[in-house]
Amino acid sequence: MAGNAAGLQAVKADLRLSDLAFSDASGLHAAEKIAGNVSFAAQRKGAFWDWQGDVAWQSGEMFWQPWYLRGGHTLRASGRFDGKRVSVAQAVADLPEVGRVTFSADWDVAQSTLLAGAMRGDGLALEKLFDNYVKPMLDKGALADATVQGKADVAAKFGNGAVQSVQLGLHEVDIADASQRFALRGVNSEIAWQADAASTANVAFAGGILLGAPLGAGQWTVKLNGLDFAVPQAELAILDGRLTLRDLHIFRQADSWRWQFSGALSPISMAQFSVAAGWPKMLGKLAGRIPRVSYDGHSVSVEGALLFDVFDGSVVATQLKLSDAFGRVPR
Repeated sequence: MAGNAAGLQAVKADLRLSDLAFSDASGLHAAEKIAGNVSFAAQRKGAFWDWQGDVAWQSGEMFWQPWYLRGGHTLRASGRFDGKRVSVAQAVADLPEVGRVTFSADWDVAQSTLLAGAMRGDGLALEKLFDNYVKPMLDKGALADATVQGKADVAAKFGNGAVQSVQLGLHEVDIADASQRFALRGVNSEIAWQADAASTANVAFAGGILLGAPLGAGQWTVKLNGLDFAVPQAELAILDGRLTLRDLHIFRQADSWRWQFSGALSPISMAQFSVAAGWPKMLGKLAGRIPRVSYDGHSVSVEGALLFDVFDGSVVATQLKLSDAFGRVPR
């Protein structure tokens, strides 16, 4: 530390951590065998403090609800403190097996509020990014148990208490639920989303799986409008037939994601489908007309009659409802 008659003018600290451990009474924050280096320096510039810091977390484990992380992270940041706000002018974080993320932010100290922020990461490895940083924040369900692989470019801006824009580039991304009931392979897209403006994105994929049956390549046009996403028509090539979805609508309401669609299934070989699904081999063709199907955040409901043409006859199902549709044991 250094100062003069006017008061403290500079601060500098260098710490070496070895076998550090801590925990709190709630059990929500704990660490053990932490090793690394921390350096910090700040210098007064009139009414402000300009600061810079470096953290090299070399080894050890940390649980900070909901994240469980291991060593290998580094962070370098610099900014200014005016007595009320901490500004991070530039920060660079290296995430192990993920990539480099840069960000900036303005933090209101008294209100403990993020006023504004921006982040960017190019060529990020999605497998570890999803497993280590995204999945712990998800509720139980299909996405929380999913696997994601591939690369992504991400840029986002935050302001007025919410995310204002996201630019997302997906490069050869694979996503699948844990039970392999549904998967998309080779997803590529450039998505520009804004909270207060409409936009359109094209999503292309090389193939996938639906209930064990292979899906062909396809491309969908998605209309984005805040937390409302619509696909006027989408097609999935499945075996020797095609599943057509109409008016696919995904939206956020009452703190949960909901969706709805209608569609049709052109004839597919039951012999091929039953084998792919792991069922006893069946003969004939399967085709169907799908009325409006909706998901309310927990249950899938069919509004109208679900009609299937199979085994040279027809099957009509009404008042269908599937609870916990994307959980481990739907019913």
